[in-house]
Amino acid sequence: MITLGVDLASLPARTAACAIEWTAGRARVVDVACGQDDDALRKR
Repeated sequence: MITLGVDLASLPARTAACAIEWTAGRARVVDVACGQDDDALRKR
């Protein structure tokens, strides 16, 4: 399973996202991105 954590800010330049993959009781960060607008978040 992959979950997406989002740190929302009032401006896209300050909004970040982090994708986390969960397997067998472990969590692994697979992607971190800053400067996320609505379109970029929907594509994840």
